[in-house]
Amino acid sequence: MPLYSIKHLSSSDPLLRDYDLFVLTHPQGNLWQSSIWGEFREKAFPREIKTLRLAVLEETRIVATCQLLLQRLPFQKSWLYAPRGPLLDWNNQEIKQLLFQEIQKIARLSNTIYLLFDPLLEKNEEHLFQLPVISCQLPVATHAQQYPQTLLLDLTKTPEQLLSEMKPKGRYNIKLAEKKDVQIRRGTSKDLSVFYNLVRQTTQRDGFQSHQQNYYQTMLEVFRKKNLIELFLAEYRGEVIAGGIFLFFGKQAVYYYGASADQHRNLMAPYLLQWHAILEARQRGCKIYDFLGISSDRLAGVTDFKLKFGGKETRWVGTYQITYKPVWNWLIRTAKLIKRVIRK
Repeated sequence: MPLYSIKHLSSSDPLLRDYDLFVLTHPQGNLWQSSIWGEFREKAFPREIKTLRLAVLEETRIVATCQLLLQRLPFQKSWLYAPRGPLLDWNNQEIKQLLFQEIQKIARLSNTIYLLFDPLLEKNEEHLFQLPVISCQLPVATHAQQYPQTLLLDLTKTPEQLLSEMKPKGRYNIKLAEKKDVQIRRGTSKDLSVFYNLVRQTTQRDGFQSHQQNYYQTMLEVFRKKNLIELFLAEYRGEVIAGGIFLFFGKQAVYYYGASADQHRNLMAPYLLQWHAILEARQRGCKIYDFLGISSDRLAGVTDFKLKFGGKETRWVGTYQITYKPVWNWLIRTAKLIKRVIRK
């Protein structure tokens, strides 16, 4: 019978390289469980977030991992989030029990109200059966941190196949932007203010919220150290009219942020920009291109744009919650509800 142990990994732990290799090669491995994502979140929100990493070992071999973001709250409380994790064999009850018991210990020591986790598992009966056996009290969380549905593009296909499987309007808009001589180039940190200006135009036009400029600056600085990010800009006659931030991790490419100017929208620059990023992802050896989120309500316009590129609509199991302090959890949910009512 296997003997398992669990270890907490610091940012300087020699085992961290094995941790990232496990994340990179796991069937559900993803950007959000990588150590560099935790590093980015800590640097972007130094007062609010602390990263914790757990590795389950079978002797010296890692067999499961979990990156947790401990998010501080007032009154010395906190909540935990395992973005797109943990990574393990969900059929192995022993590993599952060991890991979630350790998370419960962390929760007790850090005055944690609840844990959220949203593993990268597709919504089907087999995976839904595997998840609830962790605890008899596992409601699906109402405050999801990730979109439950996304669009995935199969990058093992040739560019010609990808183009042929797009919606006709998608192909047309790419060709239109090329015909109008829209140019795509790689941006640098010096271009960030230009990109952020596009972000502000987009949020004001479409009613979205955005981060401050230093958030995007931190993202570029952290991921550029390992060549995992690109800022692409679309120009027309020397003027930047669209931009996007794209992340690359192993077999996965992610379209993270996009923005466009109020002017020259008829040139369809975002379509050519997106196509350029897709080709870049293929060149880097990525197998999947993740458009990150689609929705039929508040993201209807953005979703329509993404769907023109074809791909497979994929629904994940969603966000699960384990509550450690029910009274505090009720207070938080009530406060959020009151805030929403006041805003209306």
